[in-house]
Amino acid sequence: KNALTQYFKGQAATIPQNDESYIRDGFFGNDHIYSIIRLLTRAASTLPIYLYEVKDEKSYRRYKNFQASDSPDYIKLKALKTKGLEQVEKHRILDVLKNPNPLQGQAEFTENVLGYKWLLGNSYIMGTGPTGGKLAGTVMEMNVLPSQHVSIKIGKSLEPIDSYILKQGHIEIPIPPEQICHLKSWSPDYSGGGSHMYGVSPIRAGRSKIKIGNDATDT
Repeated sequence: KNALTQYFKGQAATIPQNDESYIRDGFFGNDHIYSIIRLLTRAASTLPIYLYEVKDEKSYRRYKNFQASDSPDYIKLKALKTKGLEQVEKHRILDVLKNPNPLQGQAEFTENVLGYKWLLGNSYIMGTGPTGGKLAGTVMEMNVLPSQHVSIKIGKSLEPIDSYILKQGHIEIPIPPEQICHLKSWSPDYSGGGSHMYGVSPIRAGRSKIKIGNDATDT
């Protein structure tokens, strides 16, 4: 039976509300979801990354305000940008972004980061680097963690996050919060258990329609 006729305790069948289902039934199981995510991530991965240093704080703030307006004056916008920012041609962070880790270049890394965020609502980037010497604590390598296998361990009130837990099979690996950059969509879910600390997958809102579409395709 499809989602229109299959019921359980009076509710129509939908995609289960979890990341594994969003990947299996959404990304892999629905050609529309797959095409949209691929279109967005591939387009974003081709965009160049620039680094700027703020040289005039007031002009920079005005530039950001103008940039966010519906119909900005592009001539004034460019003037404010020139006055407020100065492009940095060479910097260590640019080198890291160009070659984030031994297995990925900038384009594939960007696809991974945005793919997880747009599909699951969360993207976790782990930064690693030297633990001693002059560069101790600096990020020299970045890896995208599989969001569906990452959970947040809640800490005390002054330290809201104790650690991020990466689950690999039956093994749980704690990662200090200072090593993780967590990108997430906004969530109004404060139902408890740290639910507000996770982003919301757009698939969550369309689970029933995706299920109907998948059933129609199978039929």
